[in-house]
Amino acid sequence: MLLSLCAGVLPASTSEASVNGTQRRPFVDVGHFNREGYVVVDNVFTPSEIAALRAGVIRHKRQSGTKFSPLGPVDPGVTIPDFMSRSEFRFMHHLPHHPPLRRALNDVFAGEPYRYCSHNDVGINRVVSWHKDRLNDQYRRYQKLPLWGPGSESPDGGHFIVKALVYLQEHAHDDNGLALVSGSHRTPSMATHTTTRARPRLGSAVIFEQRLTHRGMSVLDAVRHHFESDKDDRILVSLGFGLRNNHTDEFEAGTLARQAAQCAGKCDYVHGGATGRPPHKAAAAAAKPVGGSRPPEPLARLAKAIG
Repeated sequence: MLLSLCAGVLPASTSEASVNGTQRRPFVDVGHFNREGYVVVDNVFTPSEIAALRAGVIRHKRQSGTKFSPLGPVDPGVTIPDFMSRSEFRFMHHLPHHPPLRRALNDVFAGEPYRYCSHNDVGINRVVSWHKDRLNDQYRRYQKLPLWGPGSESPDGGHFIVKALVYLQEHAHDDNGLALVSGSHRTPSMATHTTTRARPRLGSAVIFEQRLTHRGMSVLDAVRHHFESDKDDRILVSLGFGLRNNHTDEFEAGTLARQAAQCAGKCDYVHGGATGRPPHKAAAAAAKPVGGSRPPEPLARLAKAIG
């Protein structure tokens, strides 16, 4: 399946299984992911699963959401960082190990051992400009290995971290899904001359290499969305997964530090631990392998420290 850059729209993906039950196996166009750096996978969640997630997020958004945007009142959106460390979001704590999502990730990682690497948040009506997902500002010091060039592709698989996005509403017929630059994960360039838009159906997951240049809604789109009373909240759930290696360990360390700071006392952390940072309860509880047989070492160390 080839992407038409002229059309600027991702072709609809297909599924080889029923949406009933947890044994469904979504179809993943791995060739498309390898060429373009992203893929839309249909039927990862059922409509009833999406409805339950959406209702839960809306129920807690007022007391749990935080504004981080430098745009201030121009950005109507809020973020719920680290929902995996919030007891009121227990209804979402299964997501990193959701069986159909894991089956899709198994295909993306081509059978190589990978793990959930603690990145998790919920965005509601957020304005996000063009960027690549990486550690920034004071958290950049955690990422010592290079993201591009020599050292980024090492014998242990190098830098291979993906984000799995789950939109809690339909975007098959609008422009409020992920905007991206195909293949841009291979270079640090932020050029956006040729862009496309993912149009995920309800229950789909967008899986992309996190160095891909991408953005969410523009300021204009968000403001328009905010003042149009007939528009529902645009809710996006994001989860991170990476190869079980040092690149992922470094990204996770910086991510845990950033999320702990952003939670500002709203998350349920225990103190102490081998890292000197507040360990991630849910990450420690999830210290079981994903996509392989070896235990994920950083999570196992957190579990040991907590236990």
